[in-house]
Amino acid sequence: MDRELAFGALMLLICAPVTWIAAVLPGPDADDAVRISGLHLERRAWRSIWLRMLFPSVALAAVLGWALQEPEPAGESLSSALLLSVVPFAIVWARAAFRGARALASPPSGPIAATVGLVWPRVAVAREVMSNVDPLALRALFAHEEAHARHRDPLRIWLAQLASDLQWPWPAAHSRFSMWLHALELARDEEARLCGVDGADLAAAVVAVARLGAPRGASAHARLMGDGELLEGRVVRLLSPIPQAPSTSRLRCCLELAAMVSLLDAAFLLGVHYGEAAVRALPGVADTAHALAQIAHAMTT
Repeated sequence: MDRELAFGALMLLICAPVTWIAAVLPGPDADDAVRISGLHLERRAWRSIWLRMLFPSVALAAVLGWALQEPEPAGESLSSALLLSVVPFAIVWARAAFRGARALASPPSGPIAATVGLVWPRVAVAREVMSNVDPLALRALFAHEEAHARHRDPLRIWLAQLASDLQWPWPAAHSRFSMWLHALELARDEEARLCGVDGADLAAAVVAVARLGAPRGASAHARLMGDGELLEGRVVRLLSPIPQAPSTSRLRCCLELAAMVSLLDAAFLLGVHYGEAAVRALPGVADTAHALAQIAHAMTT
């Protein structure tokens, strides 16, 4: 069998179920208390999304290790039943790819107030906002969106949506994504205020944009106005003192990153050395050379 086809089938067969299993693992509950820092909520929600993607990443590293040592063509053949079993996973991944591409498309009218651009983010504000928001609120709006641009949030939003779509149809994945989007806006509100913006001015900008109608723009845009149902709580936070964000240990972050890289390296090496035996042990996988020998023997007898 063609090695690339076998790799694709095994990737879906192994990584997709692991992604679904990771999607239902329990995580932190949503917490929008005024006393909790939005910066802390955003970091926690971001980790909640990506720690679940570590499990399929480990599985993918092992499959990559197998593919590296596998000759072309592959020494295994996959049964028709096994190939059919990956079709539901292929549909989910194709849906995620389609939604990822659609998230980059913008309507002709453009966004009301958002940060756009995956690689080089920039602030885009509609004319109706410029004419309906007072100068202090407009300055607060730009400070908020510039914070999005500094952190390349459109790219982060696009990646987080892609990760959540790979876990479809589990509702917990969408809930985590929505919780992170809300926490992201709270974090950028706080960052703007820490740069000298008055919370009341930013609250006025948020309310003014909300009155102009539903948010416009691609879903990968970092929009000033997020979920309208959470508007009241966001305004309350903006009119309250800035919560104290707990300090983040740089050493801890480095150790966690080193541990994840080591885990992926170990999975890759295991795939190189033991992937052949593991793949051939899967139901529906046959040794191509052995199967051809049996066919030749049957034809000569």
